[in-house]
Amino acid sequence: MRQPCEVFLAFFFSGEGYAECEGTGLQIGISSDGRVFRNIADGPGPIYTPEGGLRDPYILYRNGYWYMVHSYGQNISPVLFLLKSEDLKSWTPVCMLRLDEDRPGGDNYVDVPSWVVDRDGHVHIIACVDHNHHWVEIHPLSDDPDTWDDSGNWSSPAEMTDCKGNVLIQGNSFVDVWNGVFYMCFNDMHNSAIYMRTSRNLVSGWSIPRKLDIYCEKNAIESENLLFLGDGRMRFYISSGNSFKYNQWYVESGDMGLSWSEPVYIECLGYSHRVNWAEVARVSDKEAIASLGRAGLLELIVS
Repeated sequence: MRQPCEVFLAFFFSGEGYAECEGTGLQIGISSDGRVFRNIADGPGPIYTPEGGLRDPYILYRNGYWYMVHSYGQNISPVLFLLKSEDLKSWTPVCMLRLDEDRPGGDNYVDVPSWVVDRDGHVHIIACVDHNHHWVEIHPLSDDPDTWDDSGNWSSPAEMTDCKGNVLIQGNSFVDVWNGVFYMCFNDMHNSAIYMRTSRNLVSGWSIPRKLDIYCEKNAIESENLLFLGDGRMRFYISSGNSFKYNQWYVESGDMGLSWSEPVYIECLGYSHRVNWAEVARVSDKEAIASLGRAGLLELIVS
């Protein structure tokens, strides 16, 4: 079988209820084009379901392993969980990463953690903490994943700030980098508009947000994630938000976000429930794609 030059992976959690659900588990889809995703599991159920449930998984390939970060299924404690896998199906816990102290009154909240790889190849995790959606960054103190199992080998959370020094308090936010510049897309707290910021530093200096001319379905729109394609086009995945309309689409831009295409709706096949949210990664590293082949997953996208 000829190895493809790129593969798209979608990550989401099981269940048709609201995000804060007990017993939610990991599900993954694979695609050749980022539009039609097929379930990698042997059945329609979750691949992995931890105690306390799982929400907002996101995955990165590093040194022979896939590393996943996720938060609790419910708002139990403001922590993240790091796991690793060789085949995306069997997962081994690595460590727990605390982003804040436990708060009284149920505000033990972590949302949409995601990996960011900077221009020098160093990895970071960004996430929001508390219901007000303050954004923070953490990173391993070493690029060697063998050291990531000790939370002491991770930085303390740093508040992300804009060019005026104000902390970022905003909706679901996702970052990718192109030619040394970080691009961030996020929705407002009312899920009715999408904005973009840019910066040359992941933690600070983010520009004043610019509202994007992006298709909005009935004033219900929620950012999922931003990524760059191999030719420099942006692709931005969007869902219809917490109203659970079960629609998700992407739009593309060839001019760094000044104009955007019409929406292309995605499909997720082989699951026991409809998919409302899915974060998507574009995989182009040859060794990462080879690992998908060793796990027998490339056969799911060849037809």
